[in-house]
Amino acid sequence: MTIWEVAALAGATFGAALIHATTGFGFALFIMPPLAALLGPVDAVVVSTLLGTVSNSRILAGAWRHADWRQCLPMLAGAAVGMPVGLAVLLAAHPRALRAAIALVVLASTLAIARGRPIPWRGRAAELGVGLLSGVLNTSTSTNGPPVVLYLHGIRMEPARFRGTLAAYFTASSAIALVLLAAGGTIGARTIWLALAGLPALLLGYAIGVRAFRRIDPIRFRHLVIAILVVTAVVSLASAVGGG
Repeated sequence: MTIWEVAALAGATFGAALIHATTGFGFALFIMPPLAALLGPVDAVVVSTLLGTVSNSRILAGAWRHADWRQCLPMLAGAAVGMPVGLAVLLAAHPRALRAAIALVVLASTLAIARGRPIPWRGRAAELGVGLLSGVLNTSTSTNGPPVVLYLHGIRMEPARFRGTLAAYFTASSAIALVLLAAGGTIGARTIWLALAGLPALLLGYAIGVRAFRRIDPIRFRHLVIAILVVTAVVSLASAVGGG
């Protein structure tokens, strides 16, 4: 990679970590479109998963006491079933088609979160289904968050429990995804080096985001983040369709 490509990787990672620390969502949604264009879809999924594991682990370290594992475990069971399917899609799909799919998933997920309509179903079957969908998205596009976010939003968890449960789910599901990605031969020296290259930017973005959270208007910032995600997804989709 050139110095400019490394700078682009660092910039995308910084922005994703800043958004994640400030709003509690959006790491993969923000980082995946530029990473898919810069590295290709397969390496982008791996690097996003590696960096996302670090980001989620940092949140979990401060919120693990609030995690609801009884709520989390059925979704993880569903995710474990869905992830091999997602990996098969990642390895078999044409790179341009996968880039377009990533952009479409990011766009649809962002709009779903913006509308804030929760998933209407409840119970263990719904949790398994949410986890299954999240697992497929995890290893195919690295954007596994929206189904879980919308489901937990629908059951009206109080904020600390919501944040802790999300962090527990994402950290555990990322660990499972990394095992599968390694078994699929997608993790190598290049992707590990790329993740390490982005790590300082992630830590800086996280530190600034945690401090900024106490000083900014969360509603306005959330609207700004959603607007950025939509623009990023649309540009990425246009690039993929146009062959850029």
